[in-house]
Amino acid sequence: ATGVISTVTAIPTPYVVTYALNGGTLSTTTANYNLGTPLTLPLPTKTGYIFAGLNNPSSTLVGIDGGSYSPSASITLTAQWSANTYTITYNGNGSDSGTVTAAASFTFGNSYSIAAKGTMTKSGYNFAGWTTASNGTGTLYANATDSIASSSATYTAANNLTVYAKWTPQ
Repeated sequence: ATGVISTVTAIPTPYVVTYALNGGTLSTTTANYNLGTPLTLPLPTKTGYIFAGLNNPSSTLVGIDGGSYSPSASITLTAQWSANTYTITYNGNGSDSGTVTAAASFTFGNSYSIAAKGTMTKSGYNFAGWTTASNGTGTLYANATDSIASSSATYTAANNLTVYAKWTPQ
């Protein structure tokens, strides 16, 4: 038809943002980004770690969860993590003299050796290790100076721990 002017507007192809999670988890590892609408950054998770943000290929932090990001091309963003620090607390569980071992911290990803009983004692009882329950049941951890069969002397889980002295009558 003569005299008809038509305009064609090209719709840009969205950029693809890929998330490299470094051992973390996320419901989806890619997102489409359309020009003009900032992308909301996700919150991946990883047991024992705190999410520290997403880096671009140049190792520059582009943002953390919930932040906005507008890439200029398809890109891979890499998750950064900081290991959590956990505390092990020792409870004398009725000890009547001496000093209970002081609490200690360890960083996730490292094992922690359960400490010796120290100088604490309980009249009429022998120390039989550390347990996760004040009534003596639960996981039994060996004391560094004791040899308790079928017990573990290290802890590696991703949470704080309180251990209680286990006492057996003399």
